[in-house]
Amino acid sequence: MLIFFGFMVARGWLGPVYEGYYLNYLDVNYHLGNSYLLFIESSGYRMTPIYQGIMGMFTGTYDTADITKLYDMDIGAMPSTLQPRDYTTPAESSFIWLGIAIILFVLGMMKIERKEIS
Repeated sequence: MLIFFGFMVARGWLGPVYEGYYLNYLDVNYHLGNSYLLFIESSGYRMTPIYQGIMGMFTGTYDTADITKLYDMDIGAMPSTLQPRDYTTPAESSFIWLGIAIILFVLGMMKIERKEIS
């Protein structure tokens, strides 16, 4: 949980440093939310702007840093959709999570293999 909320705070405080030093590749929130977007978009479901804003605050998948993008003065409401950030594609984020799972699985199997059961 500390990593999840830590990157959420770091993304807000570090702004240009976060993007300039490619910290998004280490951001587990972004990759988790981005891979969730892959499954949502492939199902044909479209999230409402309110949920996009909430998801953007917690995971960073939608651009919620600029408050003017969250409220459209012309129509007096939120826009019909928020712009997703394009650090990586949703498929790349899913492959990153798949790679992490495979690495942890292999390390777990190696640990169990070495363990002596008596």
